[in-house]
Amino acid sequence: MLACRRLLALRSQSKLLSACAPNQCESYSTSQALQKSQSKERIVLTDDGSTIVCWHPEQEFPYEHTKPLPNIRPKLDEANSALKLQYRLEEAQTIYRNDRLEIEALTKMTYTSKHRWYPNNKKKYADPNPPIEREGL
Repeated sequence: MLACRRLLALRSQSKLLSACAPNQCESYSTSQALQKSQSKERIVLTDDGSTIVCWHPEQEFPYEHTKPLPNIRPKLDEANSALKLQYRLEEAQTIYRNDRLEIEALTKMTYTSKHRWYPNNKKKYADPNPPIEREGL
């Protein structure tokens, strides 16, 4: 609501300034409008009044939210449990996963051919000794 009020105030100021002659009133620029606004969010009209410019800076987060997550790896190594075993098995399965089944699932999801998902073999079949470009030939 406050942003709308500011926008209306800026719009009325720009209409008043555009109505007076250039030598009778002082020039009004976007930098002056930015200096007048004291909040972090800025809403300004351009010099000709045809474009509305809005600036919303990134919000600052409190320090408590920026702390890193605690390391749980030593706790997993301490005790034996069903959940720990399941976690280790899932981690091992990512190493030995079946690429063919993943490619089949991707082709069904995206309605494309299977060849799009296999790796490109340009390096495998590239000439190991390409001809050297020589001048004069």
